[in-house]
Amino acid sequence: MLPFKRTFIFILACSGFGIAAADTFPEDYLNAVTVEARQGVVIDVSPLAEGEMDQVEFAGGLIYIYRRTAQDLKDLERSAATTTVSAEDYLLSVRQAYGSSISSVWARLLLLAEK
Repeated sequence: MLPFKRTFIFILACSGFGIAAADTFPEDYLNAVTVEARQGVVIDVSPLAEGEMDQVEFAGGLIYIYRRTAQDLKDLERSAATTTVSAEDYLLSVRQAYGSSISSVWARLLLLAEK
């Protein structure tokens, strides 16, 4: 057999293995991330001063933690008093802001956690 034919057969065999190994990639990854997300994480935020931010790695992504100031809380109360959003509008805004499939999974998990 010519060296070229052996190399070509080897490349075909390896590429076929890669396709077979990656067959369940999205489902396995999402299942692993979902299991990790359901386990949760406990963060001690007592060392954070008002207005400081920290980041923690969780379920394959970064989570940013911000300790609000008194002014932040007043602004939120004022905003909540003047703004009403229906559930349909809220879900539509989530879908528009987080259109990718993994983002929609996170949005769904966050919405389920609020219930």
